[in-house]
Amino acid sequence: MEEVRFRLARLSDFDEVMNLSRGIYKGRDYLPLEFHRWMKTEDFTVMVAAVGEKLVGLTAGFIADDGKTCIRRAARVLPEYRGRGVNKKLSQVLNEYVQLNFPSVIRVRFVTRYNDFSKNTLAKLTTIHHFEVLSYDIGEEAPYAKEKSQEISTIRIARCTKEYISDIIFSNLVGQQLVSNSVLIYDRLPFELCSSNFKKLLQEFENLEFYSEKCCANSFPKSFSFGCVTPRVDYIHLTTYIYTSDISFYQAHLLHRFKHACEAIEDRLIFVSPAQSELLTSHGRMLMEDKLKLKKSDNLQEIKLYIFELDLPQQDS
Repeated sequence: MEEVRFRLARLSDFDEVMNLSRGIYKGRDYLPLEFHRWMKTEDFTVMVAAVGEKLVGLTAGFIADDGKTCIRRAARVLPEYRGRGVNKKLSQVLNEYVQLNFPSVIRVRFVTRYNDFSKNTLAKLTTIHHFEVLSYDIGEEAPYAKEKSQEISTIRIARCTKEYISDIIFSNLVGQQLVSNSVLIYDRLPFELCSSNFKKLLQEFENLEFYSEKCCANSFPKSFSFGCVTPRVDYIHLTTYIYTSDISFYQAHLLHRFKHACEAIEDRLIFVSPAQSELLTSHGRMLMEDKLKLKKSDNLQEIKLYIFELDLPQQDS
């Protein structure tokens, strides 16, 4: 096997990054759209594996949780180099770089659709949560689904301010009651509930919209959701994450976001919503597939995702 070198990515790597991205998510990968921004973002590291001038792998990570966690994302390896340990070594090199340059980091957290690690690796990982993903391709059937959605009566959902979410969800015990293990996920990025992470979330996704049920002045919400529209090649991608344990609130958020999407977007749309439990997943499918007759999208390869944590070895002081 040719010698594989590991180094920090450069802006001039973009054409090679495009090659790494080819075929990912059936040609609709987000990486080419994000690469330049990541390279200019503070506390964001992009590590690559190279054979000569050719990139054969990439992974990235950024610092969150008040400096305690590196959130890893966007693992990519060329097909012909998979199964050779490139991704494992990339992860190790990124971890070492992070520990050297961000000594406050004590763990790595990541989301993946894989859980078939070796016993050795699994022994080092902590499973934080797992969840299923609902994904629908909304095209020709949109008019029928939109009309049917108007006939379904649900709890009233209203948009709320970023300040409200920051104060009530990210800085309050209410958020911990709604979010499993106090780790909130958006777009495969798992954040702890803290005010600094809320700022990071808005920095990463500046167009996020937040919603909750209509509450009385002196009561706390029993649900909230947030999401945004993200451009992809050939279609629009709308993701909404819903946090509640109540089926009625869950379906109300799901239906509200679907209606909003149909009103705001005229192009082809992929509607994606992960669910926190199998019970919510089943009721989400009943609503979207049985009542609205929406078709599952083939755009996502993953149906179930896992959140893992890895504690990093601490250097002796």
